[in-house]
Amino acid sequence: VALAFAGCSEKAPSKDQILARANEALAAQRYSQAEKDYREVLRLAPDDLVAMRRLALLYYDQGQIAQAYPILKKYADLQPNDPETQVKFGLALFATGDFAQAREAALQALSKRPGEEQALSLLADTARSPEEIADVRKTIEDLRKTDQDRQNYHLAFGSLDLRKGD
Repeated sequence: VALAFAGCSEKAPSKDQILARANEALAAQRYSQAEKDYREVLRLAPDDLVAMRRLALLYYDQGQIAQAYPILKKYADLQPNDPETQVKFGLALFATGDFAQAREAALQALSKRPGEEQALSLLADTARSPEEIADVRKTIEDLRKTDQDRQNYHLAFGSLDLRKGD
């Protein structure tokens, strides 16, 4: 009887304990354990930003875009000022063919981190028509004027020129 009571008296781990365990698993590259624990944190606290971000990036970095997408979307909506996640969300949108929303995500990231290579590349890649190419070129030129002249801007211009066949 004492053993039965002792077994029942153990408290379930707290959300913070599970989150710490997930972070340790992620750092040790035990991805399935980290995924399981982050999902448990989100079950207990659906708007936990740390678990949401790390699970979304875990999925994204593992190439699991379909699993990453809804979590990235929710996180990007809740945290629009996180440029890294905005770029990842934009890349996921681009992969689904939603070029207009991908462009918005790239612009959001660039508003916080001008000259960010992936965001500039994504922005250039979203331009399809000659009008969009011209609009994106102007946007990149405007961004470059307010920032230092980084090579990333030139790479984005090159991508746009390639799209034009120039």
